[in-house]
Amino acid sequence: TVERLARLLHVPLPDEPGRRGARLRQAGSVLGLAAGTAAGVGTGLLRTRLRSDSPAVTAAVAGALAMLAGNAPMTLLGVTDPRTWSAEDWAADLVPHAMYAVAAAVTWHLLEK
Repeated sequence: TVERLARLLHVPLPDEPGRRGARLRQAGSVLGLAAGTAAGVGTGLLRTRLRSDSPAVTAAVAGALAMLAGNAPMTLLGVTDPRTWSAEDWAADLVPHAMYAVAAAVTWHLLEK
């Protein structure tokens, strides 16, 4: 994803193998943080629209937005195609997003107390 975005945006990446890998990991981490932040902001905005204080609803919204924020850019850029994923691939993707959703829901509800 980082390499594809760098090409699209005409951002050069280091040529040295060690530096290139480090730069890709760093940029990947930043993209992950941005996706998580976007999902959290979206969750907060949707919670006010849904008028629900249910932790289950919050977790469902947060999980759906995390999946969207994490996977849509990669799919749109042609980096991956979820239609071709195996059950193991889906599990590897769903588990961390579900954990994020639970953590987001717990955090929202603790902040509201």
